Amino acid sequence: MTGNRFAGENIIAFGPEKLKLIAGQGQRTPQGIEVRRLGEQGFALVISANTQLPADFFSEFDWNIGGLQEETSLELAWIRQSTPNAINEATLVHYSMESGQVSLAEIPEWQGVVTNIGLRIRGPLTEPITVRKLAFKPGTPSAVFLLASLWQPERKQ
Repeated sequence: MTGNRFAGENIIAFGPEKLKLIAGQGQRTPQGIEVRRLGEQGFALVISANTQLPADFFSEFDWNIGGLQEETSLELAWIRQSTPNAINEATLVHYSMESGQVSLAEIPEWQGVVTNIGLRIRGPLTEPITVRKLAFKPGTPSAVFLLASLWQPERKQ
């Protein structure tokens, strides 16, 4: 990351090259991950592994997904470094919007370092859905994050 650590210009984005379909049927296209069929479990799952995302700082989640229908349900799933065997999840409120943003700051499990991100897609698919981009933006930093950042120099990447 570059620039001011607390400015809104820092975005961590996962496009087609950083996403993988691990449940359901589809393929990677230049536009995104195209999901044509749900998996046997009744959902499709698109993931990005090894993210190393500091959740306390990046608490705003944006998505850009084409082909969503009103019956489509989107759930964000993640694994934290501190609890690698626990899958955390949150249902996204604006599931029928092609692009949207939600704050994850009020979700107690959205903390620490997130090592894996997933998007679970449920509902009937009458046409393919294309996951174009998942992105995380800084929210208002918590007091704990601000205090911790005073004692930890910024890492060079």
